[in-house]
Amino acid sequence: MKFSLIITIIFVFFIPISVYVLYNTLIKDASITKPDTTIATPGDAGVTLPLANGESIDVENFLALPEVTPATYNENNYFLGNTFEDAQTAEYIITFDAETKYFNIILLKKPFAASRLAVETYMKETLGLSESQLCGLDYTVSVPGYVDEAASGADYRFSFCSGSVQL
Repeated sequence: MKFSLIITIIFVFFIPISVYVLYNTLIKDASITKPDTTIATPGDAGVTLPLANGESIDVENFLALPEVTPATYNENNYFLGNTFEDAQTAEYIITFDAETKYFNIILLKKPFAASRLAVETYMKETLGLSESQLCGLDYTVSVPGYVDEAASGADYRFSFCSGSVQL
């Protein structure tokens, strides 16, 4: 009887008090810090793009080019070259998130290998990067399900990068 009373006291009083003290001293005051990210804008002198190896590379500000259009649904997203309004005729669409520096590339026309080659050429010329530098960018090359369900769901990568999938 005494043992169960002691256990009850521990569970009723000491554990809740311990949790309260730990919460208020360790967890409540802890702040979550977001890594320093600068949002690229068309007015910047250049754009710094992170590479997969932890380094970064500075490129001319491609967001200021006339063929780059801000997305209406998100102030930090841009269309490079084509927009969704061009989807009926475009081979590909490239979106760029200016906060995360992520390129989302979707291939829209068959043969997809030719569309990927066209987007690779565009990215090399627009960013002024070598193939190895392009491989280090944070990007995805994909085919949406509404274009070709069998080809969707894969990250094809650039054809000259390791891990690329043949189209």
